[in-house]
Amino acid sequence: MVSKQVLFAIIVGVFVGWWQGEASTQSLNLGTAEWRPWQVLEDGHLTGITPGILQELSKRTGCAMNVRPFPHKRMMAAFEKGGIDMEPTVNPSWRDCQSHISVYTIPFYTTGDIVLVRKKNAIHATSVRDFYGMNLGCGLGYFYPEGFQEAFNRGDIHREDNPVSEKNLQKLALERLDGIIVDKVQARYLLKKANLDPADFVTAYRFKPSKLSLRLHRSRQAFLPALNKAIEEMIADGTIDRIVAKYVE
Repeated sequence: MVSKQVLFAIIVGVFVGWWQGEASTQSLNLGTAEWRPWQVLEDGHLTGITPGILQELSKRTGCAMNVRPFPHKRMMAAFEKGGIDMEPTVNPSWRDCQSHISVYTIPFYTTGDIVLVRKKNAIHATSVRDFYGMNLGCGLGYFYPEGFQEAFNRGDIHREDNPVSEKNLQKLALERLDGIIVDKVQARYLLKKANLDPADFVTAYRFKPSKLSLRLHRSRQAFLPALNKAIEEMIADGTIDRIVAKYVE
């Protein structure tokens, strides 16, 4: 078994000719951090929604995609230096610090964070003030907009960070948290994986939606037309929705 300390590559797709008919095979080196169910790293294998989408993109464009899992900070540093050509499943607002070297495909999916609570403690919040005095489970080191970050910093809302989203859900189910902030697709995935009844939980608040794209290093922007064309086809024929459904339904 390959050590988890060693970076490994998972070759997604097949090596075939370039979409414009060039004889040489083209490829992209991708880096991504784990984000379940988009990118799931278990026992040295990368699975999830994103690898499924990349595999289909590879088939449709003829571009080989070599994917490496990275810790977030190392991935950002590698992209800055040009060691990574593309990062999948990202919103441009999340990468403002590297806007000068980034170009993006058209969005392929729209998601967004929610505040998930137990049904018996349901509230219908309209602003961050509705959560004052509560204890919310959050992703370790995540920044939350719409006034939540400021509320955490002031102590108006107690923030309990956890690097593993499953543990936040477990604490919520055991009533050790008042709510958790979680991506809405991830919430459906975690409830399914934990064999919890979704009917026992409700969404108390929805953050503004985030459109997900592929982020390319500016030096690789020539790939954009073919990738955009393939994404448009996959949206139109329902391929992306079917890939997502495998992990949440």
